[in-house]
Amino acid sequence: MSIRILLVEDHPIVRLGLHMLIEGELDVDIVGEAGTAKEALEAVDALRPDVVVMDIGLPDYSGIDATSEIKQRYPETAVLALTVHDDKEYFSKMLNVGGSGLVSKRSAPKDLLTAIRATARGEIYPFSSHKSL
Repeated sequence: MSIRILLVEDHPIVRLGLHMLIEGELDVDIVGEAGTAKEALEAVDALRPDVVVMDIGLPDYSGIDATSEIKQRYPETAVLALTVHDDKEYFSKMLNVGGSGLVSKRSAPKDLLTAIRATARGEIYPFSSHKSL
């Protein structure tokens, strides 16, 4: 059974890159994409993904706040933060609202795939600011 993914990223080029990275994986299925927190909440309601890959910096409100709302509505949905910020504070904030981990946008692509699989299994993906390409 494939892991159902919702990609939430406000930059279309980055979102396309994420899509291209993930789409070749046999155990992962991208069921939707969103560019704002509001679109993400609507997509989670409609699509019920297993994992939401959530950009923290969204144009309407933060991915952390969106994660909190998703987890209140659908506690079984894992939310994995994706961010340019290499700061443990964001990791702590995500965990406090029910998030499943944080991956830096500076991480190697395989780290994102590892994190998706881990969070889909119900694990917390540990943040490390030392990961890089």
